[in-house]
Amino acid sequence: MLNEIKSSFEKLIALYEAQRERADALAAELEKERAASEACRKQIDDLKDQVRTLELKGAFMSGGDSSSAAREKIDRLIREIDKCISLLERTDMDQSITLKIAGKDYPLKAATPEMEQIMRIAAEAINKRLAQYDAKFPDKDMLDKLVFVTLNETINRIAAQRKLTAREEGEKKLLDEMTGYLDSIDRK
Repeated sequence: MLNEIKSSFEKLIALYEAQRERADALAAELEKERAASEACRKQIDDLKDQVRTLELKGAFMSGGDSSSAAREKIDRLIREIDKCISLLERTDMDQSITLKIAGKDYPLKAATPEMEQIMRIAAEAINKRLAQYDAKFPDKDMLDKLVFVTLNETINRIAAQRKLTAREEGEKKLLDEMTGYLDSIDRK
């Protein structure tokens, strides 16, 4: 029975090595094809640019009906340039929002819709925690309550960072152990 297990294990290792070699070969072939595809894409882009240049050049070189075509192309180019200029002139890309924290409005800027959502969730969490402290300590000053909210949230953030670091270290340790185990199998 031990010989059967040993034989099965050797077959499994042989299959693993064959599949690993095949995967390496396929990865190399994929990389080669990606490079060729990228070269073709670049060539297509270059050819498209050449076609546009030749069309524009042809519109300017010929007379008659082509002058209206040239005007249309020039008008289109001017519109594109105007769009680019207007985009460059837009320095205020952020969205203005107003958050109410502790009963006071705060006008802020959110760079993205996702950041706006995060900011609104944070303001809601602060107000919720502040309401809890307000119920517990109604005679305390609002500034004191805000300090406790800040302290509590900072403590929670530091604890979460430590847990994340511990998990990352555990993950690295497991990965190292698994790599060592696989390497020991490869050496046999």
